[in-house]
Amino acid sequence: MKNNRITWLDSSRGFAILLLIAVHYIGALESRNIISSDQLLLIQSVLRVATPYFIIVFGFTFFITQRKRINSFSDAFLSVYRMKNKLGYILIGRQIIVIINSQRYDAISENIFEILTFQQFSPTGEILTFYLLALILAPFSVAILNILPKKKFSIIFLIIYSASYLIGSGYSDSVDNSLFRLFFYDIYPFFPMFCLAMFGMLLGKLYINTSSNKTELMLFGCLAIFFILSGLIWLSIISEQPLYDLAKGRYKGPPHPIYVLIYTGLTIAINILLVAVLGIVGNKRLAEKPLSIIGRNTLLAYVLHYCLFLGTPISLAVFGKRESLYEAFGFIFVLLTIFVIIFYRDSMKAKNYARKME
Repeated sequence: MKNNRITWLDSSRGFAILLLIAVHYIGALESRNIISSDQLLLIQSVLRVATPYFIIVFGFTFFITQRKRINSFSDAFLSVYRMKNKLGYILIGRQIIVIINSQRYDAISENIFEILTFQQFSPTGEILTFYLLALILAPFSVAILNILPKKKFSIIFLIIYSASYLIGSGYSDSVDNSLFRLFFYDIYPFFPMFCLAMFGMLLGKLYINTSSNKTELMLFGCLAIFFILSGLIWLSIISEQPLYDLAKGRYKGPPHPIYVLIYTGLTIAINILLVAVLGIVGNKRLAEKPLSIIGRNTLLAYVLHYCLFLGTPISLAVFGKRESLYEAFGFIFVLLTIFVIIFYRDSMKAKNYARKME
C-alpha cells in the first residue's frame, strides 16, 4: 500500500466523488423499473457509505500530505491563509450548486436569496459548506495530532463526537436555528461529521507508522471487521427493519454510533479493496488514471455532477420522446462531457505546474 502513495490518495478521492454521484442518481434506476425496490434498498444501504468515505478520506489525505508542514498552531494559521483561494472556490462552488438546483426544486428557488446568503441551508450540496469549515479546522487538527500522543488525540475526538451527537439528538422541530442545524443536526452536521475527518487523520498516522504492507493489511483489516460487525450487531438489536433504516438514512443526522461504526468499517474495507485492485490494473492504467484525475479535481467534479440531470432534457430534445434508453444516452453524453472538462482542467494544471518548475 505504500507504493505510488500520491496516486493512490488521488484515486481514493476520485472514488469518493463517484460514490457521492451514485447516491444522488441510483433512485433513477428504480423509478424507471431497471431495478426492484428491494434491490434499491440494498444498494442505497451500501451507498450510504459515500459521505463517511468522503470525509474520512479527506482527513486521511490531509494528514498524509500536510503532516510535515504543520507542527504548531502558527503553522496551522499559515496553512489556512495559504488555502484562501481554495476556500473561495469552494464557496463559489456551493453557490453554483444552489443556482443549478433552483432550476429543479421549488423549495430552493422560492428561498434562493436566503440560501445564497446562508440565512437558510439548501437540502442538496451543503457538503461543500461542511468541506469549507473542515478545511479551516483541519490544519489545527493536524497540529494537535503531531503534538499529542495518539491516545490523547483519540480521547479528544471521542469527546467532541459524543457531546455533539447528544446535542444533535436532542433536536426538535420547535428549534428553528440554522446554525444549530448546521453544526449538530442536519445532513452534514459539522461537529460530529468532522470527528470522522479526525479519525481519518488518526488512520493516516497509523498508516505512516506501520512497518510493512502485511502489518498494514492486518491492522486495517481487523479494524474494518470490528467496526462493521459491531455496528451490524447493534443495529440488529435496536432496529426492526435494519436494511430499510440504513437505506433511508435514519441514523445519519446526527450520525448515530451505528452509522459511524458500519460506514467507517466499510470505508476502510473499500480502501483495502481499492488499493488491491489498483495494484492489479495499475500498470495498464485501466482505473487508476481516471480516478486520480477526478481525485485531483474533486471540487470541479462535484459541482459539475449536478448537471447530470440535463441528460433527460437533452434526450427529449434529440429523440423527441422520453424512454429509458434515450435517457441513458443523454446521461452518458453529459457524463462524458463532464469528464472531458475535468481532463482538460487537469491537463492545464499539469502544464502550468511544469512551467513553474522550469
